Amino acid sequence: MIIASISNVTKSYPSMTVLQDIRLAIKKGEKIGFVGANGTGKTTLLEVIYGLSEYESGSVDIVRGTSVKYLPQSIAESYDGIDTHGISVFDFIKSGLDKIDSLKDTLAELEAKISTDEATEREKSRYSEALHQFQMMDGYSVETNVEKVAYGLGFPREMLDTSVDVLSGGEKNRAALARLLVANPELMLLDEPTNHLDINGIEFLEEYIKSSPAAAIIVSHDRRFLDRTVENIWEIYSAEIRTYKGNYSRYLESKEKISQQQLKAYEQQKDFIRKTERFIAANIAGQKTKQAQSRRRMLSKLQRMNKPDGVDKSIILNFSGVARSERIVCKAENLEFSYDTKPILEQSDFTIERGERIGFLGRNGSGKTTIIEVLLGSKKPSGGDLLLGKKLNIGYYRQTRTEFNPKDRVIDVIWQVLPDQTEGKLRDYLGRFLFSGEDVFRQVGTFSGGQQSRLALAVLMAQNPNFLVLDEPTNHLDIPSQEALEDALDDYAGTLLVVSHDRYFLDSVVDKVFSLENRHIKTYLGDYSYYESKKRELLENRAQAKVNNDKKVKEKTRPKSKRVNPIIINKHKDEIEMTEKKLQAVYDNLESSEYASDWGKLESLNKDKDELEQELLILYEKLDSLISDEE
Repeated sequence: MIIASISNVTKSYPSMTVLQDIRLAIKKGEKIGFVGANGTGKTTLLEVIYGLSEYESGSVDIVRGTSVKYLPQSIAESYDGIDTHGISVFDFIKSGLDKIDSLKDTLAELEAKISTDEATEREKSRYSEALHQFQMMDGYSVETNVEKVAYGLGFPREMLDTSVDVLSGGEKNRAALARLLVANPELMLLDEPTNHLDINGIEFLEEYIKSSPAAAIIVSHDRRFLDRTVENIWEIYSAEIRTYKGNYSRYLESKEKISQQQLKAYEQQKDFIRKTERFIAANIAGQKTKQAQSRRRMLSKLQRMNKPDGVDKSIILNFSGVARSERIVCKAENLEFSYDTKPILEQSDFTIERGERIGFLGRNGSGKTTIIEVLLGSKKPSGGDLLLGKKLNIGYYRQTRTEFNPKDRVIDVIWQVLPDQTEGKLRDYLGRFLFSGEDVFRQVGTFSGGQQSRLALAVLMAQNPNFLVLDEPTNHLDIPSQEALEDALDDYAGTLLVVSHDRYFLDSVVDKVFSLENRHIKTYLGDYSYYESKKRELLENRAQAKVNNDKKVKEKTRPKSKRVNPIIINKHKDEIEMTEKKLQAVYDNLESSEYASDWGKLESLNKDKDELEQELLILYEKLDSLISDEE
């Protein structure tokens, strides 16, 4: 069933057309990954679908009654008309359940009328419909669902009582995502939903999206996330959108196959035209003039194929000229750091050696960025010893672009790093990072997060560091730029320490993992997939140990077994079977259209259902007890 359609939509800005005659359909429950280079119009299309952006022609049609929610990349102070000032995180997330709150008000109003026998038949029917909707939306479990989603996205229970005002930008984004998820819309429009999540949060979101009956359009540069959540891909290129079946990896395979087929057809046509033109030139004035003229007319009518599109422009990265450092780059013994009385790191030992490529993992807010600042000397340890090796040229890519003066021009930023270069050479250098024309004279503060990230990489490369520290380097990079960075790091001869939640990126560039666990750094000698398997193995071993321990405790405390008469057990089984049949009959009646408007009967059936479910639970527990005694 199609719940939304985009028909012949065209959207332009003064400098360019971003959407040209777009025609798409969204099916109920369909999960779509939306990919393409930064600035090509992905966010614009989401805003068009949600009704935030006007367009020149075409139409967007959403089936009446379909609930749609949108998560933008950055969250404003007021979201969806909700003023966040002074509101708690819990209440902000819960405010997304406006439909449930409306149903609760309706039910309360109608219940008051029904209790005084003042309700009309129409109002009784409305009550039955509202009650059914409320139950279908799991209205009785609102607070539990809010806490479950909030915790999954990285908000501990004690943080839910704090004010939204004190949250960081990333935390506000996560709160807005939680608000959208608990609202349980039928269509979710998600623009970079993983940007402010740690790995645990991403994995929670993956499972939530996969199990949700909602349709979703997801703009993301997280390739593993797309692989695990979507079933179709939309790709935007040159203001057009192409569709592919399958997840991100399948899309890459299909795109390559189609590209090869298109290139082959283009080359075959080009060869045919070349041979035909040679025949015409050789025979236009000879005995085969008529044949040559016929072929000339045929060529004039032939629809020429365009050469297949090349790959999107991407940055050109090359960390060359890296000086050799000492073997020991960094060594920590019993290292500690605290903010006032709050410990971040306790008695940790670790070593970073020349040429190692280390991923640094930990939950959001656990202190990874702070520990990096301790390692680089901008913060002093609270205890222990920290040794940095000699001959180090450190390049630090910060998670936030605090190193730039927003009023500086792009070319001036690079000039500060390469003062001996001419303007022409600096412009050539910036061109490798997709800064061309008048862009090089724009102020840094006018650029997007992705453009500032590219500028930060340009500065970093110009410094030729032999110890490269990257804090969330892929957050604002599109996929072509991520791939360019991966290729450059693959050839990088220095030492690498990278904080990232991008699992695909980590698997591509690291061969060792530091994991911040309970304020201690634990080392895993392998890539991210190895770390992931070891963590899974540890959890499985703990779970099995708990099972074994519970079993031992049960055996110790279990009284001597006594023989239970099989007739009693069979009697309980018969009672269970009879109760199950009664309960099934109640379920059938509740789902039947026969009682859809009979509020009195529905109320009676719901009461029977609750009583039978409770009775069945007691019977199951009694049977388990009898069987345990028998064993």
